[in-house]
Amino acid sequence: MVVAAAASVGLQSDRWLAAKLGITPYHSEFISTPAPNYIAGLIAIIDHARAEIVISAPRIAPASVLEALKAAEHERHVRVLIVLSPEDLKPHQGTLGWLQSNNVGAVYADSSPFYGLSIVVDRSYAFISAVPVAMKADAGRFGGLAQLIRDKGTANIIREQILTQAHRGTRYR
Repeated sequence: MVVAAAASVGLQSDRWLAAKLGITPYHSEFISTPAPNYIAGLIAIIDHARAEIVISAPRIAPASVLEALKAAEHERHVRVLIVLSPEDLKPHQGTLGWLQSNNVGAVYADSSPFYGLSIVVDRSYAFISAVPVAMKADAGRFGGLAQLIRDKGTANIIREQILTQAHRGTRYR
């Protein structure tokens, strides 16, 4: 019930913003988090990529998401760019260490700490969540909504924001 109410509020805010900007509302849907469909949604978007994945996240877990990024780059030759938060960023450990040892993506650390996730695939889809992306066994404490946006204009705005994070940050790989 809470998810449905939040989704309804989200759709109303989408329509309000679109009216203010004089644009057509984009198609979006909400996914409750944390839940199996959250991770499945992330992996499905990554698996859908054919040209480019641009992602901004404090860290990336579980391993299935990292493996999906690796398959996208190594098997389908998708360009992968990842921006991580500088908090707890240690070379050869955690998300950065996994990405380095598996030769996945152009990896940057933003100069400022941040939370949540933004991922843009093929400049067409965006997946945004304020929930920390590190979904571990104890992550059941976290809850919220992720938003899947199917609008090229909106996806490109989010992509440009992630690229700005990368350009002001430090490249690690």
